Amino acid sequence: MARIASSLLLLLLLMPTGCPKRRAFLPLARQRFELQQSVTVALATKEYAETLEHLRAPALQDCTPAWLAEPGHSSECVYHPPFPARLSFSLSPNLPSIFPQSFSLLGPKREPVRVVPVFSWAPASETAEGERILLESTIFAESADTFNCQNAQCKVVVHALSAAQKQARETVLALCEIYKLGETFGAPEDCVPALISATRGRTTTTLVSIVSGYKVGESPPLPGFDLELSIQPSPELSAVVAQAEKALKAPRLELEPQPSPFPGVAIGLHQGTSKVLSPFREQVIVRVQAMKYAGNLIGVSYGTTLYVNRQNTDRNGDWHRPEPRQLDDYNRELKNNLRKFLEAFCKTPQWQNGDSVLVCPEVSKASL
Repeated sequence: MARIASSLLLLLLLMPTGCPKRRAFLPLARQRFELQQSVTVALATKEYAETLEHLRAPALQDCTPAWLAEPGHSSECVYHPPFPARLSFSLSPNLPSIFPQSFSLLGPKREPVRVVPVFSWAPASETAEGERILLESTIFAESADTFNCQNAQCKVVVHALSAAQKQARETVLALCEIYKLGETFGAPEDCVPALISATRGRTTTTLVSIVSGYKVGESPPLPGFDLELSIQPSPELSAVVAQAEKALKAPRLELEPQPSPFPGVAIGLHQGTSKVLSPFREQVIVRVQAMKYAGNLIGVSYGTTLYVNRQNTDRNGDWHRPEPRQLDDYNRELKNNLRKFLEAFCKTPQWQNGDSVLVCPEVSKASL
């Protein structure tokens, strides 16, 4: 890691013009966000050893373009050192454009086949362009610059915390999604560990998250709805979104509605003292989506990314995942607000099926 500081200026001068334009957002760079996954250098090193052992298994196929185009002849393919890094697909213009995410193909019998990446860990020296990825990811984390932005959804590298890391003095960087529109940012979402490093005496150990291969996986479950509207005639989705935004702004939640690049979606943000989870501070983004199905029925689903931080702490830049009870309390408040404002479509609202299906014997004229 000592070489990183001395190489930053040289890297900035040599960085290719194909790299994305970035703008600093320093407050985010001073914060750390707790991951769902537990990760330490010891755990990552153990996982790397298991990956090398797996590569010794007979009859494993290499991840060639042919396999990735038609994996039906084998359920798994593998890479060998130097491994492609998870971050390399986002940061480097010099590597193949095989993005490490799930994708669907037609198998040999024309049936849908879902292919998923297999992630592991490896030393930076065993990773394709490992030194470059190490330097670039450090720059991105120190500046909190966003990149690969599409429809107000960007990627960002952040400093991270791991539950298994409480007693370890280790550095963790994570790759996250983040809502960004103009100068407005949401809380980091879907964060995954990308790099971990620790120094013991004069020795620094650094491992990066790699794509060790791909495998045929199971199809994801069909999405469900948190609330459903059985209203005739059914309201326009824009009207449902408008009511959802009122629910987000309501007392206690007090989220700030944001422009959404997608129809049928309401987005709300908040960072500050939480009225739902007092005395904690919160950093949260909520997405509410409405869609029509089965004729005139409307399904409403919501997703919450929530971090909390106790007030009067000396680590006010460390954001932790909420306890299960805290997340339940927050989502209960959100659901109650949505139910209250969606009832505006009915003169005499009736909730059925465990208070999740709104039925209107008579529609409110004001809602049409």
